[in-house]
Amino acid sequence: MEMDTPVNVQVLKYEPLRQCALKVEVSRSTPHAPVQLFAKLRNDDRGLQLWKAFREIGAGKAEPGDFRLSRPVAYDERRRVLWHQWSEGQEFTAFAKRQGLIRACRKAAVALARFHQLEIAHLPSTTPEKNFRKLIERTNRMVQVHRQLKEPAQAVVLHLRQLPGFWHPAHQCPIHGDFNYSQLLFEGETPVLVDLDSACMGDPLYDVAHFVAGLYWLERRERFSLGDVQEAVYRFCETYRAGVPWEVPEDALHGQIALALVCRRAYKALRSLEPTMRDDMAYFLGLARHYLGKSTPYRTCAGQ
Repeated sequence: MEMDTPVNVQVLKYEPLRQCALKVEVSRSTPHAPVQLFAKLRNDDRGLQLWKAFREIGAGKAEPGDFRLSRPVAYDERRRVLWHQWSEGQEFTAFAKRQGLIRACRKAAVALARFHQLEIAHLPSTTPEKNFRKLIERTNRMVQVHRQLKEPAQAVVLHLRQLPGFWHPAHQCPIHGDFNYSQLLFEGETPVLVDLDSACMGDPLYDVAHFVAGLYWLERRERFSLGDVQEAVYRFCETYRAGVPWEVPEDALHGQIALALVCRRAYKALRSLEPTMRDDMAYFLGLARHYLGKSTPYRTCAGQ
């Protein structure tokens, strides 16, 4: 690169002593559009693990309308920087408003099912024990802020502690590890899975559940109605189930949804410090208990 080449750097996220995410735009001396890249700097070797795992995945080989991954293009080992192609796409919520929430969720389910069937080496593993410890830590913090949440929080913890499907997943495969509406873009009709920092080997229902929990977050933020979200949850789960060759046990799915509602969404409400924080935490804990109390198939998610 020439020394006088204009470079524009935008900080997207910064966590002191942990990581920094950047958007880097490099101008060209030709009339072509600038080169745009995404850079993630970390204080550990996670970037190197992801580089080894995903550099051989042919992200551009997926059929149109199927899905693709945000593709790593280089790793700077000395600076611990992982470089990705910049994904220019439409956000999930915008696509859902234009094409319909159910259509967007079906496409997301197909993309997730295909991703779970990729053969990816060099990924670390996660365990139910690790996720359960996170549940304990986060519910304790919630109860410290809102003592009235102690009973519903303890009920969720006790139920998951006794749920065999949570402790003994029916299947293990590569998972995104943080799959939700904000990690999905659309380039035309093609879903693009982005931000694979949390990718690992684990229970695929963890991804399914976190996407479902994210839909309820959108409902709580009045992006979509409760009825639309309930129907979309059902269609997403059914489409995913049809797209994978393994069983999707409903009790295990409900358990993972409850975990995601508490660990991700109720805890996010706590960290938001918004005026509705306590009501939001209570809402997601109540929804988690509702899922754990289901004795009928998750078709009831559609309000039937």
